[in-house]
Amino acid sequence: LIITDIDSVEKNITNKNGKQQTTYQKCEIISNSELYTSNICLKRWLPKKIKISDLLNATNEDKTSNKIRVTYQVKIDTKELKCGRSFEEAFIIENPKYMFDNKQVLLSIKNELENYNTKEEIIINSYNIQDYIDRNKKKTDFAFDLLNNQENWNVPTYIKEGLMWLSQQ
Repeated sequence: LIITDIDSVEKNITNKNGKQQTTYQKCEIISNSELYTSNICLKRWLPKKIKISDLLNATNEDKTSNKIRVTYQVKIDTKELKCGRSFEEAFIIENPKYMFDNKQVLLSIKNELENYNTKEEIIINSYNIQDYIDRNKKKTDFAFDLLNNQENWNVPTYIKEGLMWLSQQ
């Protein structure tokens, strides 16, 4: 089982000195616009898809080859596209009540969470919270916060799906 991140990026084309340059910048997954993955595993191995929309619509068969399966973030809400680009954002999206109720004990992001007054604001700003974790090099601290405060949170759906598949092998 390969558990990885969808790592969304958007393509930016600029002209510099008369030459076209293409760059990719990490971005939030909120629409069906032309977003791509920067994850080499997803692009070149399983499921061999480059566009985020194709990855989000990939079937279980697309994600499996013999005894190998890949799992990555999935959209949670069927009405509106809201999907984490990383473990941290997926966790935030699927645990807004936990995040809101534990603002004071999640020391790695306590200062960032103080900016939000409702669990809905936490969901809406999940990308910004995740970006705060990235910018401040708090990924390990965030993981330890979760390990130290294990009550009443949900394992992100994509990890749960992968572990269910693994348990059936």
